[in-house]
Amino acid sequence: MRGTSFAPCTLAAAAFLVATSAPGAAQQIAGVPPAGSDTIYRLALDTANMPRYFKRFGYVMLLDQGAARHEADGSGSRTYRQVVQVLNADGVRPWAERSLAWQPDRSSLRINWIRVVRPNGEVVSDQPVVKQESDVPSSSLIPIYMMQKVIRVSLAGVAPGTIVDMSWTIDDKVPYLVGDFRAGWRFNPPTPVQRSHFELDLPASYRPRMREEGLDFQRQSVERNGRRIYTWARADNRPPRGELFAPDSTIKSMYVVASSALQWSDLARWYNGLARDRYGLGPLAVGKVDSVVRGAKSRADTLRALHHWIARDLRYVSISLGIAGYQPRHADSTVGSAVGDCKDKATLFIAAARHFGIAAYPVLLNSGSAPDRRHPTMFAFNHVIAAIPERDSPTGYLFTDLTTEAVPPTPVPVPYQGSFLLVVRPDGGSDEVTVPRVSRTQERVTIVAHLDTAGVASGSVTTETSGLGAMGLSSAALTMPRDSASRARVARSMAQMFMPRARGDSLQLPDTVGDPGDSTRVQVMRFTYSEGELARAAGPLWILAVPAYLSAQPQRFSQTLLRIDRADDDDSMNLTGPRTLPIDAALVFGGRRTSTELRVTLPAGWIARLPAGTTITGPAGTYQSAFRQEGREVILRVVTDGTRDLLPKERWPELVAFMRKVAAERREYIPVETGR
Repeated sequence: MRGTSFAPCTLAAAAFLVATSAPGAAQQIAGVPPAGSDTIYRLALDTANMPRYFKRFGYVMLLDQGAARHEADGSGSRTYRQVVQVLNADGVRPWAERSLAWQPDRSSLRINWIRVVRPNGEVVSDQPVVKQESDVPSSSLIPIYMMQKVIRVSLAGVAPGTIVDMSWTIDDKVPYLVGDFRAGWRFNPPTPVQRSHFELDLPASYRPRMREEGLDFQRQSVERNGRRIYTWARADNRPPRGELFAPDSTIKSMYVVASSALQWSDLARWYNGLARDRYGLGPLAVGKVDSVVRGAKSRADTLRALHHWIARDLRYVSISLGIAGYQPRHADSTVGSAVGDCKDKATLFIAAARHFGIAAYPVLLNSGSAPDRRHPTMFAFNHVIAAIPERDSPTGYLFTDLTTEAVPPTPVPVPYQGSFLLVVRPDGGSDEVTVPRVSRTQERVTIVAHLDTAGVASGSVTTETSGLGAMGLSSAALTMPRDSASRARVARSMAQMFMPRARGDSLQLPDTVGDPGDSTRVQVMRFTYSEGELARAAGPLWILAVPAYLSAQPQRFSQTLLRIDRADDDDSMNLTGPRTLPIDAALVFGGRRTSTELRVTLPAGWIARLPAGTTITGPAGTYQSAFRQEGREVILRVVTDGTRDLLPKERWPELVAFMRKVAAERREYIPVETGR
């Protein structure tokens, strides 16, 4: 399975060429505009005396424009033009070396022009010094075979103050799902854009789904010659300024999205048509499947055995050549070759489950980002997993990812919490499912140390985790190598996270038996260590180093406050002006409860000078610390308990004051008297 983006290699989300004249003037590029008379170059900045705002950017887009022409069947063409001024050395490399990619099975690409000029129109170079067209090689680690090509160009003369002016066109064939198209444009990308234009040309009778977000201007439209042309144009576009701990959804973006009138049910029927004859199992495949589940005593055992076999023993190789990027291979072929991509593996699992009388269906999703549910398109999906109907599941299904051992059949697949899934039923019907989110993480870490008179410690570290963190820990344990050498490497690495130079050993992994999606389970991981550096002599005293794990939150707040205190009006985030966005408290403390305890047994006669504990409560949660010595044992305990509330912007000063109090509680050392 593959997902196809509508976006070119551009900072704008997508670009479609539009004339720089009045809105609605559907002027296509007829040839290379003369450099000396191109008025867009007059927007160039004086790099020696440019406004302070621009100095943090490597380049500025003088023009980002494009035009798209789509037919009712989804075919069409897209033309782009970008005019970019390089402001400093940081902006040279991104524009001296450019690449453009396309999929030759469904499109073709041509460069209209590419040149380097000075702001006065003087041409520095009118063509690339190197231009190379090649296939995109597949990775040897995770082979993904796609029908994709790329043009790479190297430009001469790109330097601060110069302008790179380029234009290219992509012609699109009829898509595999006839009628499917998606187009979009972003007006405030991560770099300033002086002039931004977007034009969409459709049949006059065609009514696309269209959504405009955050726009402070009106689109224009005109109808002529049986076509309707929509035009958006805006000047002086600035990147949106975020704010600390603000939910992503509240950051103001300005964009437009248009798509076909397809429904998600149309996509399900289309995929079902591609896959419905691929679930057959021949005698050899049946024999293999039967041997895999031999000894299974229940339905759950059967499903787990099938998942384990397909995820572990069948090598993942993605084949996305032409229609093979969407249509799975026959289950028999996958068994015979012992390789397959996500849709091949899911198809084999479904076929094998049905062989044992267990219903199972393919599920389409996006493994990297959430599809926009308001704009159904086949380009929204790049992954296939499997679903098994389950009455007691909150969604009515168990889900399993056949490309990884970390997601056996479970009601809540950890990597896809909150994701939109399209379940494809055998009759071509579908279910739209949103995976629920589970309870927050609760973690308890206990560090036990026995300190000798040389300041060297040995002991153990135990973590007990429930909720979301436990699910992730269990999933990770499923894929962790089980051999002793690998365990030893992991133990050594983890030990040094808690104590310098410590040598870890005897790693006990979390339980991998049962459902990793069960958020009520407490997962335990433990290891021992030796030779850790915990204390050092300092004159008449010894200094006990507090492991960084105990002071992680005060340290994090200290860094955040340093950024706030050093900010100026030109910062990429709004840190100096009045707060404008709400606060996601879960981003402050992680929306979790963490208890970390250090228990150190000191040499006889040693006494620690312990600070007083504290409890600090603020809008994002509570921070508690406690210190005591019982006989030879010193106990340091820190608890953070964060909320998931959405706080109003007016509470920002209160939150900053809370962070300052917590940051002041940072403890790096504890003085210890030896009694000598």
